[in-house]
Amino acid sequence: MKNQRLTFMILAFISVLLAIEYWRSSRASKTPAPVKQEKKAALKEDSIPRVSAADSIARTYAPSAFKADQLKAPRVKAAYQEKNKLLETLYAEKKLDVASLALYLRVFKQEKKIEVWAKDKNRPDYLLLKTYDFCQTSGKPGPKRREGDKQIPEGFYRIVGFNPDSQFHLSLKVNYPNRADEILGDSSNLGGDIFIHGDCVTTGCIPITDDKIKELYLMAIDAKAAGQARIPVSMFPAQMSDENFAALKKAHTGQSRLINFWQSLKAGYDFFNECRKLPNITITEKGDYVCQSGC
Repeated sequence: MKNQRLTFMILAFISVLLAIEYWRSSRASKTPAPVKQEKKAALKEDSIPRVSAADSIARTYAPSAFKADQLKAPRVKAAYQEKNKLLETLYAEKKLDVASLALYLRVFKQEKKIEVWAKDKNRPDYLLLKTYDFCQTSGKPGPKRREGDKQIPEGFYRIVGFNPDSQFHLSLKVNYPNRADEILGDSSNLGGDIFIHGDCVTTGCIPITDDKIKELYLMAIDAKAAGQARIPVSMFPAQMSDENFAALKKAHTGQSRLINFWQSLKAGYDFFNECRKLPNITITEKGDYVCQSGC
């Protein structure tokens, strides 16, 4: 009797979630918001297709189902066949349990590198798992503030989408614009659709070649399947050592607002370097990043 009641309660809970998702999807389809995309010559950066209410719930409440769903996509399946053994060896060398894998990405524009950091339930802190080079870049030091400025964003973000059918082989969507960008940027023309992707072209995204995106995409799938709902991505103008920060300040003398912005990014950079733990970042009403102090 108790088991029957428990089963009934679970089914009722899922039914309510499906009803809520259906209602939200119906409302969204009636009043679609305009989406602006970065343009690159005759090509457009990716956009993530809408998912059904049932798929949305499955991805939220059953992460392992998300991996199975992704592996149905031809490019992801091919990437898995090509790269899975390599990743299994890498996880084993680093003594990482893929069943509880968590990732953290750090992007350095000046050095044109993405660092992939990882931990699991057996580790109190993150270790460096892999580093990938950009194969192309655009823009200059400084945050992205409007569509068409060709800037790679700077700030504290997260992965919010997986595109197995990308124009650029495979792609991971970054949640630009975040709240800070909305406050400080051109609110009527912020742009969007910032991705880490394959190929070797960009007007604000981060391309790392088709070969390398296969690895990073599969790592991100593993982390999500292990239960990591949000994969954080910190994007910096450069590696924020004291020397590099001094050089940035010198090169941008008189731009106090920009220098203060970079100082807030450096606080998050320094926290992670010291503690090997994710920085706890908040965004003020003025759009400033504030990082916790002390490990």
